[in-house]
Amino acid sequence: WNTLLLLHLAECLGSVQGKLLLVGGAGGALLVVFALLRSPGCRLWIDRQILALPKLGSLITHVEWMRILGTLSVLFKSGIRLAEALQMVALVPDNTYLGDCLKRIQRKVEQGQSLTDSLSLCKTVPWHTRELLAVGEQAGNLEEMLLQSASLCQEKAGHESERLLILVEPALTLLLGVVLLFLVMAIIMPILNVMDVLV
Repeated sequence: WNTLLLLHLAECLGSVQGKLLLVGGAGGALLVVFALLRSPGCRLWIDRQILALPKLGSLITHVEWMRILGTLSVLFKSGIRLAEALQMVALVPDNTYLGDCLKRIQRKVEQGQSLTDSLSLCKTVPWHTRELLAVGEQAGNLEEMLLQSASLCQEKAGHESERLLILVEPALTLLLGVVLLFLVMAIIMPILNVMDVLV
């Protein structure tokens, strides 16, 4: 079956209709992806699911919060009010779900709620960030704790990227092994079958 599949695939891609089908399918898939990304609701759902991925999601979460907290620290240090700084920093993350969370957090802070309590609206805030900012608010040293949280997120992102690279290498090796096994079996099996018939 693998030999027949390989031959049919080669025949299909060798014909003009097969090439047109391949190009048309790839173009259609790209158009669908672009259309989904342009839709705010779909983009929000996709970005939320990306953050829920086992290893990649954790890496993206820490990188985004590193940027958010670092920018917030600079704005807070410049004398900008926390609510205004949160409104400005909502534009920083590339992930629309995090941007939406920051807008909701900003509204709660503007209503008089503390930053630590407002962070409960976002489920992707790293636990160490919650703890450090809670200590910073109680001690009146929020600016320094924002900076420390950003540094800790950077460190965590570095660890996550190393773990991801360690996992990617065997996964790629396994994938290439499966592809090579398929190709070898597609070539060798017919030869072995012919030899069995001759014997």
